[in-house]
Amino acid sequence: MVSFPVIDDVKVEHFGLYPGTDGDGLHADLGSDLNVVVGANGLGKSTLLLIIFRVLTGPYDIPGAL
Repeated sequence: MVSFPVIDDVKVEHFGLYPGTDGDGLHADLGSDLNVVVGANGLGKSTLLLIIFRVLTGPYDIPGAL
């Protein structure tokens, strides 16, 4: 049986790309439903996914993953 990580929420603080409305960063409750990240070019969608990837895998690349 393969087990995948389940991410319930994401909190990014002290990162210039996601300052937040009050300067407290990005906080997203992902819940158990399907979540879609949508936005114009250059807003940080890929960066957010890369942050989550690095949290799960660490600073090293997984051979053949990217």
